[in-house]
Amino acid sequence: MRLRLDPKSDVPLYRQLMAQVRALVAAGKLRAGDRLPSVRELAVDLRINPNTVARAYRELDQLSVLETRGASGSFVSNGQVMLSRQRREEEYRVKLREALGAASGLGIDSDLARELFDELADEFFGEGE
Repeated sequence: MRLRLDPKSDVPLYRQLMAQVRALVAAGKLRAGDRLPSVRELAVDLRINPNTVARAYRELDQLSVLETRGASGSFVSNGQVMLSRQRREEEYRVKLREALGAASGLGIDSDLARELFDELADEFFGEGE
């Protein structure tokens, strides 16, 4: 599980973590029954406070993305209902519109917006993936 958090982002770290886990589940890179790293393991790996990971896992559990099995750890939920492709695309369009609105408000033109999007997509998803 490859995760990257941006401590300089306005988005809280636990929300970044939640979004990335959900994206991995939606993309099929994490499947029902897959075990996630322990809170401590992931906190050490990401160099963040264990409480941040615990909060993300707890909220993902409440959303039925994960299920916690006591001392056995946290697993991708068998009951996780995957959003349809159409619904995921609709949600993504809303978020892109918000981001593009912010870019426009900052005076960023479409060429720079595309360049920045491509750069960040490569950072997030890895080049060539």
